[in-house]
Amino acid sequence: MKKITILFVCLFISACAGIQHDPGDLSEIAPQPENDRNTFAEHGSVTENNPSDQQKQDIAPPSIIENNKKDVALLNVEESEKNVAKEPLWPTETGYATYYAPGMEGNLTASGEPYDSEQLTAAHRTIPIGSVVRVTNPETQRHVTVRINDRWGGGGDRIVNLSRQAAVELGFGSAGMIFVHLDVESIPSGRSTYARTQPMPLPSKIQEDQAANHSKLSICQNEADILGLSGDFFRYHVLGCLARGQ
Repeated sequence: MKKITILFVCLFISACAGIQHDPGDLSEIAPQPENDRNTFAEHGSVTENNPSDQQKQDIAPPSIIENNKKDVALLNVEESEKNVAKEPLWPTETGYATYYAPGMEGNLTASGEPYDSEQLTAAHRTIPIGSVVRVTNPETQRHVTVRINDRWGGGGDRIVNLSRQAAVELGFGSAGMIFVHLDVESIPSGRSTYARTQPMPLPSKIQEDQAANHSKLSICQNEADILGLSGDFFRYHVLGCLARGQ
């Protein structure tokens, strides 16, 4: 039995020794399929640098570019609004301020409302009716805020005609006029109108039979009052009326 076992082992060893391997035969080592390389690349095992793919990654998607354009446009609009907000509503003016004479009480202004010496109002050549203006005395730094409700020709360096109350708050004292700065704080968006709570009666007309008791100037002023004129229109009408009488 032992001889048979030894013979079997010897035959097995001889059979194993008879098998030869050809080192040049690499047919069993197959090349890696293209699909496998792509699979490895997706999982991070194999990476290949493709210039065209890199350029595509550097270019932002159209949606992002469009959003960036909108953001830039919005910033430009906001910056433009800030610049507009910094600009004054009206050029600052410097000159002399006067105030209405007592005889102007109740006269119609260019806005259609009667002059009230106790209100903070003023007359100006060109600032829109209804605008709010800050009048400052640069010497004392006192200021008053008034509403423009009338037109006034002024003359020389005079730029604004104040109500009596505004003159008091600005500190006129016994002075007939003082040097001031004008800064417009607001301008009405639409046409300023004065809403009367009750109809304003027209001034009584000087009749022809009463003309002898009145001067020509008074008669001409009466005509201008009936027509509701003020400022330059009032003065021009009076001058024309006086010229007709010559």
